[in-house]
Amino acid sequence: MPNWQVWTFIVFCIPALYYSIDYLAYRKYHLKDGNIARIIGTIKVPGIPAEQKMDMLEKLVKESENFNARI
Repeated sequence: MPNWQVWTFIVFCIPALYYSIDYLAYRKYHLKDGNIARIIGTIKVPGIPAEQKMDMLEKLVKESENFNARI
C-alpha cells in the first residue's frame, strides 16, 4: 500500500486535473465559441432593426470582453 505522501499527491492532483479539463473543454470550446457564434448570428438575422441589433451586440461584446470574469 502506498504511503501517505503518494495519497496526498493524488488528492491534490485530482482537483487540478478536473479544473484543467473543465477550463480547456467547456470554457474554450463551448463558452468562447458560443459567444462568437451568437455575435455572427445576431449580425446575420433578418427582420430586426439595426438599433436593436446594436443593443444586442453591445451586450455580447461586453460579455466577450469579461469572459475570464465569468464562472
